[in-house]
Amino acid sequence: MFNLSIFPASESTKEMKKRRGHNSYLKLNSNIPFDTWKAQLLVKINEKMKPDRISYEDYEVSFMIPCVSPQPLSIVNEDDYNLLCERTQKAKDQQATVYVQELKVRLAKVCTILHIWDFLMTIDSTNYIQRKKRTAVSRLSIQARRVMELGLR
Repeated sequence: MFNLSIFPASESTKEMKKRRGHNSYLKLNSNIPFDTWKAQLLVKINEKMKPDRISYEDYEVSFMIPCVSPQPLSIVNEDDYNLLCERTQKAKDQQATVYVQELKVRLAKVCTILHIWDFLMTIDSTNYIQRKKRTAVSRLSIQARRVMELGLR
């Protein structure tokens, strides 16, 4: 059994003990494949946080087992998951606390998209202004030629 602590991105700068998030549990056998475990974890994240889009890569996942692994260890790949299962088997009550921290990646992606949009709009408006200037210069040069032609006659 896994106790889950799921934290939004806004809590990432705080110390672990001061973070406010969603708590839940996940009761699964320790012999299930890593992909199944990830899918079940994403289901719990979706239930608690209701994100628009969900991907395991948008979260930092780590685990801690009192007296066995007192410091949080990351769960990035199947080897890390196997270590979690192995250490959970060694624990007296066979429970682990899994910390799920939402990364600020989504927010950064949105900001990047907005910056690119602003940049493109600036380029477009600059091109528009340059076209207007060229048109104005062309009109002035046409008028200047006419005046010169009239003056020479």
